[in-house]
Amino acid sequence: MTYTAAINQSKVDDSTFDIDTSKIIVPNEMFDNWQQTLDLLSELANTPVALIMRVHKASIEVFASSRTSGNPYKKHDSESLGHGLYCETVIHEAKELHVPNALKDDLWNNNPDIKLGMIAYCGLPLRWPNQKGTFGTICMLDNKEHVYTEKFRSLLARFQSAIESNLMTLYQQTKLQIQNQELERKVQLLTQELVELSEKLIK
Repeated sequence: MTYTAAINQSKVDDSTFDIDTSKIIVPNEMFDNWQQTLDLLSELANTPVALIMRVHKASIEVFASSRTSGNPYKKHDSESLGHGLYCETVIHEAKELHVPNALKDDLWNNNPDIKLGMIAYCGLPLRWPNQKGTFGTICMLDNKEHVYTEKFRSLLARFQSAIESNLMTLYQQTKLQIQNQELERKVQLLTQELVELSEKLIK
């Protein structure tokens, strides 16, 4: 192998990387900002529950939950997928879901969240960049009929965008870390090949 060919092979092609987004950790500082966002959202929308949910292969968990009175959802609460949860539909359809009163809606009057008294819902998907799937959802729930106004739904969408910007940052940081590790590995391999080539030339 020539030196130039070795250098060309050592270049990092990010298309070869398959980043497992499920293993990306949200740092504490970013999580605290998300928590404050949920608390503010709950207060401004006058709704008892604001959540960030994170989806896994077979379940969905409460990743962050507003610290508000009447909120039955706790961090790390988990529910298996396939039972018609509000958030599951948001993820599958990749768009907003607004249900003012599930008890008056034949599509939603048997969904599992009603068992916790949550009959109103408004949620949006949270997506990873580059078509890498869905992180989860950001949503608001209420134990009484609640028609979320365009103003608050717009506010929810702004928070959605802010969180997705954070996800973009996390994704890019992870990608860069993997690229650096791969580049280091290839440099080490190239160095070894040059050493072997030098030994052959000396002989």
